[in-house]
Amino acid sequence: NKAFPLLLLALGAGILAVYSLVYSTSTKDFDLFAFVAKIAFASGMIICAQIVVAYLQAIKNFPDMTVVELIQTYYKGILQLGWGGPNSAASVLDYTMPMTLYLATRRKKTSVLYILAAFIQFAVLIMTFSRGGIVFMVVLFPLAVAYAIYASEYRIPNLLVAGAIVIGFIAVFVIKRGVLIETLKPMLDRGLNDTGRFELYTEGLSLFKDNPLFGAGMDYRMGERNVSGLPYQYHNTIIQVLASFGIVGLCAYAFQYVAYAKVLLARFHPANILTLLGIVAFEAHALLDCNKFSPAQIVIITVILVALECKNDAAVIPDKNIITVYAGECVVKKGAFSKVPIR
Repeated sequence: NKAFPLLLLALGAGILAVYSLVYSTSTKDFDLFAFVAKIAFASGMIICAQIVVAYLQAIKNFPDMTVVELIQTYYKGILQLGWGGPNSAASVLDYTMPMTLYLATRRKKTSVLYILAAFIQFAVLIMTFSRGGIVFMVVLFPLAVAYAIYASEYRIPNLLVAGAIVIGFIAVFVIKRGVLIETLKPMLDRGLNDTGRFELYTEGLSLFKDNPLFGAGMDYRMGERNVSGLPYQYHNTIIQVLASFGIVGLCAYAFQYVAYAKVLLARFHPANILTLLGIVAFEAHALLDCNKFSPAQIVIITVILVALECKNDAAVIPDKNIITVYAGECVVKKGAFSKVPIR
């Protein structure tokens, strides 16, 4: 526990290193954001494969149980994927889906495949039974699909593929609605039940009341709620910040979200809009779970936003009047920039 503050400082320095490394790889001839989007797409599909394989392996291991009985009884154990559980998988899919849909907006005839891949990720998200991931994506995913189709160069093919998939989903639900409802019963029965979260929220707010300025620290009761030795988790970003870092930490996180907004809202462009939807889904999910404070998630979100920042910068192309370049910003004579739309 005594070493944990040093680990946090090292993580902070590591994030700065990640920022510098990613930003330095961006050039006018290399679309870094598209590259990162492809990595997100691949990651999402790998997670989907992991979840499907986990279920298939469980079916093989319990031949005497029906699929419905198996899922109802053991789904949480089935979806311990080694690197995370169902909520962790769902939180990653929150932003891989919009990033996948971004690839469908580019000038490629393969865009229909990315539409299909995004729907596959959405279907697997439901298979995680993660209420936090599902409840927000049920709203945001249709918006993301609709916008991706609108922004695409191949609107008609993408619309036809998306329409066919939706009709297929509806047909399967109508034909197999009994089985599907029975399978989803564990999640439906819980509904909006807090499953102990309200007690954690009350505890976190009480801790903030006792330590208002700096909070109780991230090493408070470390490991009591997680066998891997992670900090005590309140399953809500705001309460976690208040309990662990106090008012000072809340101000720091407010600054972080201002920085997010500056990058995400810099342009009205498919990359910005779809990334915004993914970040909103992730952050909203983090109000019900503790995914925000995963070091891996912090690094991934940083890489995505830095790549988007590079794309924003690339949309303003300097001409021969450049005087100097410092820290990624061009210092030019008046009128030296021209706005150029870049996909």
